[in-house]
Amino acid sequence: MSTDSTNAVDRLLDRYEEHRQEGRRVTAEELCREHPELIGAVAEQIKALEWIPPTGTSGHSIAGGFAGAEPVDVPDQLGRYELKECIGEGGLRAGLACI
Repeated sequence: MSTDSTNAVDRLLDRYEEHRQEGRRVTAEELCREHPELIGAVAEQIKALEWIPPTGTSGHSIAGGFAGAEPVDVPDQLGRYELKECIGEGGLRAGLACI
């Protein structure tokens, strides 16, 4: 994907997050009306973002948030952020190092 396409996907994902924070659901198709060639890339990133509550913080730790819970699958990338490692867990949250 070209740098221009990557930047366009990032802007579309920012709009997606704005809608989520306002409590509105929006699909990749709706976001990509002006850039239909980006639907696949945007849909893939939205799928990764959906496990995070709209506030931008996870409601689940890597261990699932409960003692003895099954681990939660964490994607390698969330939007434009590449997840590098879990730097701490506690309560119902996990701290993730991203770039």
